Amino acid sequence: MDRYTLVECVVIGHQHYGPRTRTVAGDLPGYVDASVVSDDPGSSREDWPAVGQRLDCVVLGQTRDGRLRLSARPRDIELIRSVAEVRTALTGWRALAEAGDEAAGVREFLRTPEALPTLRWALRHPAGSEDRVRAEAMVERMPEGMRQALHRYLPGRGGRTDGDLSGQETEERFAGFVQRPPEEHGAVGTVPGP
Repeated sequence: MDRYTLVECVVIGHQHYGPRTRTVAGDLPGYVDASVVSDDPGSSREDWPAVGQRLDCVVLGQTRDGRLRLSARPRDIELIRSVAEVRTALTGWRALAEAGDEAAGVREFLRTPEALPTLRWALRHPAGSEDRVRAEAMVERMPEGMRQALHRYLPGRGGRTDGDLSGQETEERFAGFVQRPPEEHGAVGTVPGP
């Protein structure tokens, strides 16, 4: 099964490493590592989905014995549902890290349809993680109008990092904002870097 595919699974048991699963379609065995059961890195075994529960998962790969390695983190599932091609979104995001403070690269990234879902995904990572730190730095350097389109995703600013963070109004505002020339953003001829 392809990486980054969304599959519906049923939990068939719990092991010390995480919930064991089977896909609903195809009856393929798999597991969700304890580290990717939840967006909360401090979640415990009591927070795992119950045996018999159906859940959506993202395929991360396969083990040598053919079991699917899965993620049940809400941020991963939201990203898969929000972008047409997750590989493109993640490749663009990783390229920003390698480019450093390249304003043109950031401008191009922000104009892609993957920008807002990828930023939401990154902002839902644990505090201090590389993806979250990069996203927070990028948002801090964005012009005010663009930052306002993301404010509800920023902890400490009335924002939140859990639950369903999708919103058509926010996406329309963000998309409309990044389509305007930089001088209309309130930035003087520049687009902020990461």
